[in-house]
Amino acid sequence: MAALLQRRAEDVAVEVLLPFQVRLPLVVPLPGVISGSATFEAEPRSLTMLTGRCACGEIAYRIKSAPFDAGYCHCEICRRPSGAPVLAYATVPYSDLVIETGEPARRRSSSFGERWFCSDCGAQTAMHVDHQPDTIDFTLATLDSPEAVSPGFHIWHSAKIGWFDTADDLPRHAKLRPDTPGL
Repeated sequence: MAALLQRRAEDVAVEVLLPFQVRLPLVVPLPGVISGSATFEAEPRSLTMLTGRCACGEIAYRIKSAPFDAGYCHCEICRRPSGAPVLAYATVPYSDLVIETGEPARRRSSSFGERWFCSDCGAQTAMHVDHQPDTIDFTLATLDSPEAVSPGFHIWHSAKIGWFDTADDLPRHAKLRPDTPGL
């Protein structure tokens, strides 16, 4: 056991910067150290260990894969349930958003999707849309480490509240992005 602990001290901690703006600490064994005890896969799905929860903690979740399509939405359908001038979200495969505790309430919030939220505190945790049945969007602010995923664009910028803007140079789309899957 002492030899294992001594070898663990030789591991190197690195920050992984993936193309979809996820920042995660990752310990990567140096070549030849602890041979065969760890596997490093190039596929980003093996690198994520994100967790989140609602405001009261009744709903807790984990993300099994690297989020993608992280962005800000300025539409009224997102603003009103969040009570905020913009909603930041990211997408994962539907089966990769795992509810660990509680059961989110679900409400059909539009003709094309439903919102998931905590029935106790009201925090919105996710949205599932009909035109993307294999994916789900989760709210970045409900992550335990929300700084781990950074938005990369704005959608429905034409619907933004006049007194609000963000201090970034990210692409701003008047409505949905032209390459939105399922449309």
